[in-house]
Amino acid sequence: MLKKANKNELILDDLEKALNEISNSSLGRESEEAFIGIFEDIDLKSSKLGNKLEDKNESISKILIQLSKIDFKLEDQDKNVIGDAYEYLISQFALSLDKKGDLYIPQQVSKILAKIVTLEKKQI
Repeated sequence: MLKKANKNELILDDLEKALNEISNSSLGRESEEAFIGIFEDIDLKSSKLGNKLEDKNESISKILIQLSKIDFKLEDQDKNVIGDAYEYLISQFALSLDKKGDLYIPQQVSKILAKIVTLEKKQI
């Protein structure tokens, strides 16, 4: 998808398929409930991304290209860079919709919820 984005080729359908595959990858597994429908609120064809399909594709492509430049330092177990990036993007999205309380949970609350959910679990 990144190669297509750099060439300004259409990626919206590919991205939608990829998100569906991620969501469906947990079918029949313990994590199924957590992943089913996880991306259902994402609207890649929203008019907020542009009026024409090409404009929407360009907006999403720019985001994908910028994300590809981030060094997520996956080898660094002490930092949750992906989680921090996700939290930042969600907070910015929530602010843009002016519904911060409905869509955004502060990091401190998220950490408490994560500890509660994983309490006494030997494997996640």
